[in-house]
Amino acid sequence: MKTSIAILLCISFFQCKAAETDSSHKSVLEIIGNDLSAAGENAEYIYREIGGLSLRSATIVAGIGVGTYLVSTQDESLRSKVIIGHTGASDKFCNTVREYGGTYSIVGVAGTLYIGGLIIGSDEVRTTGRLVAEGLIVSGLTNTFLKFTFGRARPYQNRGNSDFQWFEPGNDFASLPSGHTNAAFTISTVLSDRINRWWATIPLYGLAVATGYSRMYHDMHWASDVFLGAAIGYLSGKAITAAEEERQNPSKTQTMGLRLYPTIGGIGLNYKF
Repeated sequence: MKTSIAILLCISFFQCKAAETDSSHKSVLEIIGNDLSAAGENAEYIYREIGGLSLRSATIVAGIGVGTYLVSTQDESLRSKVIIGHTGASDKFCNTVREYGGTYSIVGVAGTLYIGGLIIGSDEVRTTGRLVAEGLIVSGLTNTFLKFTFGRARPYQNRGNSDFQWFEPGNDFASLPSGHTNAAFTISTVLSDRINRWWATIPLYGLAVATGYSRMYHDMHWASDVFLGAAIGYLSGKAITAAEEERQNPSKTQTMGLRLYPTIGGIGLNYKF
């Protein structure tokens, strides 16, 4: 039951891509080895991007920080409105959509696409499964680090939205950011970019938003937790698809930009054109 959402999301993608088969007839071990190598190249790309802080990237990070703060000013108000609206139908809905950001969906989407791609011989489907997994690793590591660092108390503890127990382990102090929302937006972003059809993008992001709402509905997260989790998931998904595009078509992703980077003597400046 919990895996049904993930499986249904993959069916249309299989139908669209099943005909796109690989004609090179590589062995399964060769394919997996190549995929691991590709994942390593994507990781290297992301590391380079993080190591050289561009003005655009700095602006995005600052914007997310400001946005999270602004949303946090409405945390208490939004919480009171969401948790009083429980009905039988809304309980069932939120219990269902919550699973899109849960372990079953994480394993189900990435695993179904990757293994399915191997079975039907589709590079496109298999690569999408790999990218979903890569995106979830990036967003998951970021999310886990921030949760442990902030140590924010979950709403159900009734300690207020400004209770931070820095570096406090335990689930009760793992509110910021929302992990389910993070995973949901990572999956939706990668799938949306890979399918590249409006009829897929709208329901995918709609499901991700519903997942975030369900976490507030169950009093597990503040609205600002959901906002930050969504931002991290979205950016992680975009970073992975951009890394794959750079790996496959290096010349297409060379854009102009001003980049700052650390050096032994201070800060270096580079303009790419």
